[in-house]
Amino acid sequence: MILAMKKIVGFICFAVFLFNTSCESKKEAIEEQDKFQITSPFQQDTTIVREYVCQIHAIQHIEMRALSGGYLEKIFVDEGQYVKKGQPMFQILPIQYQAELQKAQA
Repeated sequence: MILAMKKIVGFICFAVFLFNTSCESKKEAIEEQDKFQITSPFQQDTTIVREYVCQIHAIQHIEMRALSGGYLEKIFVDEGQYVKKGQPMFQILPIQYQAELQKAQA
């Protein structure tokens, strides 16, 4: 009798398995799972701003120094600007030179 019960339970399980695998609702569920949502990316220019501490030197970095010492009163050219021959670039405070002139005259 136990053997007959095992066969009946096995048959029922096999029938349920066949019934579940032949069901059309699972096929529809599988077809629904294959659908993907598609988006369209858009192109946009962005600017990223970061501040760094640095010194920038040109490929041809030239240091200019006056023959005489003093303090600058005016600067006539900007950094990187082309300069022509004879063009004034700086003006030194004349107070120091006037004092030396008065000293020499005395």
